[in-house]
Amino acid sequence: MSFVKKHGSFLFVLVISCCLNFINIGAYELSSDEYITVNISNGFDVTSAGQLNNKQLPLHRIIFTSSDFWKNNTIRNVMRCTENDNGNSVFYNLILHGWLKIVGVSVFNARILSVIFSFFAIIVFYGMSLNIFENKRIAVFAVGILMIHPIFLHYAHTARAYALTIL
Repeated sequence: MSFVKKHGSFLFVLVISCCLNFINIGAYELSSDEYITVNISNGFDVTSAGQLNNKQLPLHRIIFTSSDFWKNNTIRNVMRCTENDNGNSVFYNLILHGWLKIVGVSVFNARILSVIFSFFAIIVFYGMSLNIFENKRIAVFAVGILMIHPIFLHYAHTARAYALTIL
C-alpha cells in the first residue's frame, strides 16, 4: 500500500494546516516580543529607542547604516544579546540568525520559521498519536484539533521560540 493511500487523510489535514498557517503571516507588524527576538537574532541588543548594546547613542547615530547592521550581525553578538535579554531561546535565536542570513530580514521571513516548526510539530504529533492510540482516525482527529487550536495557530504566526518548543 502506498504512503499516500495509507496516510491520505493525514496528508489532507496537513495541507489544510499549512494553508491556515500561511494566512496573513506577513500582513501585520512585529509585536514587541517579536521585534526583540529579530533584533537579538541579528546581533542587536536594542532595548529602547536610542540605545544599542546597552549604550546611549548620540542623536546622529540612532539611525545606523547597513554596514553597522552587518558588522553587528555575528553569532557572537547573538549569544551576547540573548544572555543580556534573559538567556532563554539561545538555540532558536541561533537558528533564526542563520535563517535570516539566508532568506533576508523581513516580517514574513522571520515568521515563516515558526510555520516550518509548526508543520513538523504536526507530523510529530501525528506519529505520537498513532503510537499511543494505534488508530489512524483518532490520530487524524487529534491532529485536526491541534491544527485549529487558537494558541497553536498563534504560535505558528509568531516569530518566537514557541513553535520550536512545541516540537
